[in-house]
Amino acid sequence: MKIDNNKIALVLMSAGALPLIATAVLSLLNTGDVRGFQADQIAVAYGAVIISFLGGIRWGESIAKGPAANLVLSVIPSLAGFFSLLINNYNATMILIFAFAAQAGWDFLSPGTLPNWFIRLRMMITATVILCLLIVLFN
Repeated sequence: MKIDNNKIALVLMSAGALPLIATAVLSLLNTGDVRGFQADQIAVAYGAVIISFLGGIRWGESIAKGPAANLVLSVIPSLAGFFSLLINNYNATMILIFAFAAQAGWDFLSPGTLPNWFIRLRMMITATVILCLLIVLFN
């Protein structure tokens, strides 16, 4: 039986967005406290992890295919995620929104480096993530 990576990626990426969707819902319901953490703290922490993961995808792709400049650029998402953990939640959320948008732009503007189905899926998930972060930011 052949495993369909596209479907598995769709399920995993959708599930990966659930924590940010939950923080947006908690923020909208004004019940953002979960075990002593506010929704914005949870969103920043999880967003930092996910943006680092996306940088890791580019790291692996750059090692396999190059160019070396992409290898250098691929560490920026991890640095942005780490830095976002050290500053106030408002500014951290702004940095993460920018980082997710920049990463999506890089994916979209680099045709042929990643599979088209992955880029389309990433655009949908990234739009969801940015919307959730905006809800948390302004609520």
